[in-house]
Amino acid sequence: MLCDIDDQSITRWVAQADAQIRPLTALCTCRVRHRGAIFPRMTDALGLLLLAAAIGAWLAFDATRDRGERPTCDAGAKAMLHGVVGSLGLAALVVSLDRHPVAPRMGLGGFGAGAELLLGLALCLGLSVIVIASRGRRIPGLLLAIHATLAIAGISLVLAIAALA
Repeated sequence: MLCDIDDQSITRWVAQADAQIRPLTALCTCRVRHRGAIFPRMTDALGLLLLAAAIGAWLAFDATRDRGERPTCDAGAKAMLHGVVGSLGLAALVVSLDRHPVAPRMGLGGFGAGAELLLGLALCLGLSVIVIASRGRRIPGLLLAIHATLAIAGISLVLAIAALA
């Protein structure tokens, strides 16, 4: 076998990690502990997604303010931060929906899957923006508008889940 790890060594490693992390997790009230592991809640995903949306709005404002100038490296750093925070928000959403499924009461049954789908499509369009920009081409405004629309719709569904669930 390539990896020779048994259940006892995994249990021992988790116990050691838990002993080191426990003082830090006591400070954070927005985490859920399940069988020794720490998983994000819906509010964590919502916070990351809202931060990504704020960075995206900042990027859009800078893009409309620049009149034909080449984007600076500052815009590239902001775009990378926007993508990383948005991807982390989507990952936190997937994990939190896996651990705490949305109850079908009040019409929220399909909101989780809808939010994952919309944000996943927005992520794919964001990756296509990276590919287009890396080739030195101008990024089509329609592509950015569709990316923003999908992301805002997904964030709206996550907000509804967080508010009503």
